[in-house]
Amino acid sequence: MPDRKHVDPSSQKCTDKCAAYIDDYLLGKLSPAQMDEMELHYFNCEICLREMQLREKLIEHLR
Repeated sequence: MPDRKHVDPSSQKCTDKCAAYIDDYLLGKLSPAQMDEMELHYFNCEICLREMQLREKLIEHLR
């Protein structure tokens, strides 16, 4: 998780806004169009990409 002291507040809002989509993406609950949209976003958003990677590891450990 990035150090909160160095996170741009607008980036944090982005992660908060994307949180449900990240979970749904990782669990395969999005439509193909939504998956494409999510991929376009998180490949260009370092904060969301990091969050995606962390959640992916968590899901792997829980399985």
